[in-house]
Amino acid sequence: MYVHAMALQAVYDVACSSSGVGSVKIDPSLSLDDITIQDINTLLEKQGKNECLNILRTALTVLEARPHLITDAASQKAASQTLSIVTNLIIPTLDISQDGDRTDYQQIRREASTGIDLIHLIVSQDGIHLCTAASLMLASYSDASEKWSDEDLVESAQELLDSYFESNPTQLQHFILDDILQAFIRPLFSKSRPATVTASGRKAEFVQPSRYGNFDVDAESNKPWKYQQRHAVTVFSWAVDHVDRKTLQKNWHQFTPVLLTLLDETDTPLKLKSLAIFKAFWAKCPSETMRQTGLTQVFEDAIFPAVLYLPSLTPEDESARILTATYSALFAIAGIDSDQETSKPQSGPGGSGVVRFSDKQRRLVHKIVREGILTAYHHSGEYVTIAEVLCRQLRLVVNGMGLLAVKHLKDIIPLVSTIISDPFASAHPSSLIAALDALCAIQATCWPRIPYYANDIIKMLMLCWLSLEDADEEEKEASAARPTTKPRPLASASTKTKGRTGEAREKLIHNARILDAILQADAAGPTATPQDDDDQPKPATGDRTLYTVEEEEEVAHDPGAPGSALVARARPLVEKHASLKALFGPWG
Repeated sequence: MYVHAMALQAVYDVACSSSGVGSVKIDPSLSLDDITIQDINTLLEKQGKNECLNILRTALTVLEARPHLITDAASQKAASQTLSIVTNLIIPTLDISQDGDRTDYQQIRREASTGIDLIHLIVSQDGIHLCTAASLMLASYSDASEKWSDEDLVESAQELLDSYFESNPTQLQHFILDDILQAFIRPLFSKSRPATVTASGRKAEFVQPSRYGNFDVDAESNKPWKYQQRHAVTVFSWAVDHVDRKTLQKNWHQFTPVLLTLLDETDTPLKLKSLAIFKAFWAKCPSETMRQTGLTQVFEDAIFPAVLYLPSLTPEDESARILTATYSALFAIAGIDSDQETSKPQSGPGGSGVVRFSDKQRRLVHKIVREGILTAYHHSGEYVTIAEVLCRQLRLVVNGMGLLAVKHLKDIIPLVSTIISDPFASAHPSSLIAALDALCAIQATCWPRIPYYANDIIKMLMLCWLSLEDADEEEKEASAARPTTKPRPLASASTKTKGRTGEAREKLIHNARILDAILQADAAGPTATPQDDDDQPKPATGDRTLYTVEEEEEVAHDPGAPGSALVARARPLVEKHASLKALFGPWG
């Protein structure tokens, strides 16, 4: 290899013979005074990608040793050229095709780490600023979840971007609109725009087939952003995160074609990424604007099919992640806040319990329950991870709907009952706890109609309590039969015994207390109930009570005592299984 300065050659040789990232240790006697910034550019251009890491380490070592190398206009111009060359070297171009992924992500991260450190040194010099290409490249490393990035790279890249744009927020918005969306993103997505929107980003009133419909829709030439230039999706995500509300509200149409294209993807990482981007977009863009332009329905139609990404066609772990992200996006459209811990029902104006929804939002929340959660459970409820995810989403949507959830009681009570009553529920405590949380939300939200389902709730709580007892007994017998070579620590044994089953017991008692309060209120007098359509739940079949008239009169003498309403109903069960007294009260 020919290099103008022999000292630079020596540094390069040391870099080639050592491993790692960052600068290299050189002989203190080696003089670097004759090296110029032009010499570094020559090295970078001649070696290119073949020895990318080594030449980056060489350049970083020289600039660290000579921080005042850039002194005049000529050297500043050469340094700007250095910045451009380094940017081109560390752009995360991937080796992905329809045949598979052969990218060496570790090597990309190593090169990016050294390259970004080098850019830090260059832009710290007077008169040197980030160029557009460098800003785009840095944005591509802004997500630590991507394989080509990590937490350290995100921090370094974002520090450079923040320091460059913080003094001029307007320049940041122009960079997002002009350089990212128009110059970079739009050409990459031009051949994969969905037919549901026009080229200008508005709803297509007459859906026409794409001009590229005769080509392979997944061809690398049609979707470069899905293959070699996958970092474009990360750059777009960064743009959505950093665009301000005012800019987005005026230029939403530049975002929608790309976003809808990504939402149509079936690839799991891209599907999850697109749903996260949508939530960030929706939080900043006025829902009224989306409704008036008809794009609310377009987004709903693009997102909703993902609620049926279920096993066995979709791997269970992938399905769980997609379902969680999909319901979160649908809740955003429906006006339900799924990010906060909705442990209590959302109430409407004046604490009425009736949450205000538009007609379309009301239809959507009912669709989420019927065609989403219930349908998914009927198809894949035997997968415990999926059952857990669905119960968590059920809890969120019930709390978000308020009293509108009453019309679904006849379907959702059996759903949670199946999980809670399962004799093997203790083997999967997380799904059991999720179902108990959902039952808690159902009772707290739909309490005017819960007395009709009291027997069903008592039954599921009883069966779960007894199955947990049986599981504990089996564990004790197994522990006693297991040979022990040394004594087991009492503290760890106690912790293991309580574990998640102890948490489940606490939630069972909590649900029983809620039911008792509801029954007491029901016994005190009639409650106002909402007027529903034909979906109004009917009383459960069979005898509505588990107690006699005499017992009913006995409870009526002290209706305010904790557990008084529930004790009478559950007395026959408690007489048969004394341990149920801890569940059904009285609790003192």
